[in-house]
Amino acid sequence: MTVQCCVCKKVKVDEAWKTTGIDHPREVSHTYCPTCFTMAQATMATERHQANIAHPVTA
Repeated sequence: MTVQCCVCKKVKVDEAWKTTGIDHPREVSHTYCPTCFTMAQATMATERHQANIAHPVTA
């Protein structure tokens, strides 16, 4: 099964993430490569922070 980043489309080969010329393999599993995962975490943290400012939780 091919493991592909859902953002940048790099493919995991052994333990490395590489840009390849694979055209739509039949069996593919999507995840985040380490670089895209770090960027996604930062984006989510920013969005959570902005949401908490706009809609503070009150007890």
